[in-house]
Amino acid sequence: MDPAVHTIEVVLGLILALAIIAALARLTRVPTPLAFIAGGVVLSFLPGLENVHLDPDIFFLLFIPPLLYSDGQYAKLASLTLGEPLPEGLDYWGF
Repeated sequence: MDPAVHTIEVVLGLILALAIIAALARLTRVPTPLAFIAGGVVLSFLPGLENVHLDPDIFFLLFIPPLLYSDGQYAKLASLTLGEPLPEGLDYWGF
């Protein structure tokens, strides 16, 4: 099998698994991060998934940006500007 096809299958399978786990977490009122961890542990014991290798570039491209975006939606801008000093890099850009 072509490695690119295998990578696409793995990524689509992981996205489907994440969607199912998130839906189950909402139904059972379990915190979503805890459900993702438990789901990852269960998936790691499934036959055929022991030796899944995913290129780190693909992981960073597909999985990290949605996580950062969702965390950014819940960040409070006031906590960045009221009474707390800004990091050095933000001072340079005029924030």
